[in-house]
Amino acid sequence: MSAEKIAVFPQFAEMDRLRPYGYAWTTHQYTAMAGTVVDDVLATAYWARVARKLHLYDKIVVVEESGQWYAELLVVAPGTEGVKVCLLFGKQLDGNVGVNDASMQNFTGCSVKYRGPHLKWCIVDREGKILHEKCDTEAIAYGWLNQHVKTVQK
Repeated sequence: MSAEKIAVFPQFAEMDRLRPYGYAWTTHQYTAMAGTVVDDVLATAYWARVARKLHLYDKIVVVEESGQWYAELLVVAPGTEGVKVCLLFGKQLDGNVGVNDASMQNFTGCSVKYRGPHLKWCIVDREGKILHEKCDTEAIAYGWLNQHVKTVQK
């Protein structure tokens, strides 16, 4: 066996290896359409249309727009026709986000529901049709609904 020099690794963290988190990698937020499941976003082809924006070790925080689940993904192999990701964390929420006791159906049959970060607070009729969307707060949505009720009653 030849006498080769064995590299000695530092026993302490090196200053030139430390930098702010956002310096080299980006954290992206993505809102998946209602009905999308976690397995869908784990598929390489799912990310094909946005592949050029994703880089190795980027993190993607994904929420399903109706609040069914939340996931954090890590880009492990970016490409031009898709992106391989791995699941860092995932949690089933079952739509129980932004919901409190005030979200009860009112006498008109309409209700105020949180539909995720894209649609935000929405006014939904009995059949599930969205009458108004993208209210920043539940209070604003109820304000819109109250005005709607007054207009309809005239």
